Amino acid sequence: MTRRGKFVVNKTSDARINFISDAYTTQQSAPQRHDCQNINSPAPPQISCSTRRLAQHQPTPQPILTFAQKLEFVLTLINRMLIGFITIYLCWMSLRLDRADIPWHAVLCTLGFLVLMSEGLMAYYRGNVWTQVCQRPEKARLHWLLQLSGSIIGIIGIMIKICLEEVHFHTRHGIIVLSQIHSQVNMLPSISYALSS
Repeated sequence: MTRRGKFVVNKTSDARINFISDAYTTQQSAPQRHDCQNINSPAPPQISCSTRRLAQHQPTPQPILTFAQKLEFVLTLINRMLIGFITIYLCWMSLRLDRADIPWHAVLCTLGFLVLMSEGLMAYYRGNVWTQVCQRPEKARLHWLLQLSGSIIGIIGIMIKICLEEVHFHTRHGIIVLSQIHSQVNMLPSISYALSS
């Protein structure tokens, strides 16, 4: 053991540092016992070296997952796999066409509404693996950033389709989109309230 100022560094064990009282620093270095205590030291008794080493090397208990948590993890994994499959397939089918024929409406609406907005909804979910390490303010920031960017990208995709077509909302797809646009318009007050909060 070597002495440096008011601290003693034990070089033989995991670089443990023990504080030594002022009264000890003026005395000669006394022989050390095997239980890491100085015989002449007025300091209170400490835990022995062997007990400290055992406490340091105790394995941490693994958390036990309940059936509900395992089911949540499996359902979240299936959800992400389906979203990823649909997104990759639709983007691959769209982007393999010629540049003039690429349906940017489909690509942008898929990326905005399907990927970004669904991930924004999952930001608060306790079974979400990549937001479990985040604190609540970080989850809130991530939630509104993903929701806002997904809405903007999806609305740009809708506006592209509206600009390209002359007749609107005459197919089943268009009628479903019209109901979605109606819900987006109704959502504007809640979006503004959420951003202000």
